[in-house]
Amino acid sequence: MISVLLRLRWKGRYLKKRWRTKSRSWILVLRPNPRRTLWITSWQRSGSTWLAEMLVSPPGTRLMYEPANVSEGVVTGEQAATTPLPEGAHPATLEVIRALQGGAAFHGAWIDQLNTAHLVRRTVVKDVRAMAIAAEVRRYRPHNPVIVLTRHPFEIARSVVALGWYDPASKNPFLDEVEQWCQRHHSVFLSLRD
Repeated sequence: MISVLLRLRWKGRYLKKRWRTKSRSWILVLRPNPRRTLWITSWQRSGSTWLAEMLVSPPGTRLMYEPANVSEGVVTGEQAATTPLPEGAHPATLEVIRALQGGAAFHGAWIDQLNTAHLVRRTVVKDVRAMAIAAEVRRYRPHNPVIVLTRHPFEIARSVVALGWYDPASKNPFLDEVEQWCQRHHSVFLSLRD
C-alpha cells in the first residue's frame, strides 16, 4: 500500500514537472525583430545564467537557454566536459543563428526550460558552449548585440574541478581548464573586436 502511494506521489511530481516544462514552450512573438535579441556567450561557471535571468526580468522578455547544446544533445556538465566545443561550420552554429533570429519557430523543452515569457517583445539567448563559434555566428548575425561574459579562469577551474566536470583522462584538470579558457577567450576577443 505504501509503495503504491509513493509511486503515485512520484508520478504526480513527474507529470507536474513535465506539464510545467511543456507550458513554458508556447511562444507568441508580438514584434519579431532580430535587433531586439541579445546574445550572452561565456565559459561555463561564469555566472551567465544569473545574468540572463536578471536581463529577462522585464515582462515580455524570453530566455533561450543554450541552443548550441541542441544539435549534440548535451544536457549535463559531465557531458559538456567530455564533448568537444563546437567550432567553425558546426551544426551548433546554425542552432545559435536560429535562436538569434528571435522568432517563435525555435522552441522546445531544453531551450525554454527557464523561460517565463509567452508574449515576447525581446529575447535573450544565453550559451556557454558557443565561444569557439562566436566569430562564425557574428558573421551571419552582425546586428545582434553580444555580451562576452568573463570570470577569472582560476575561479572557473576551481568550480569545474569541484563539480567533477572535466575529462577523467586529464592529469591536471585545473590547469587544462585554465589553458582552454585562455585559448578560447583569446580567439573570441580577436574575432569580435571589429
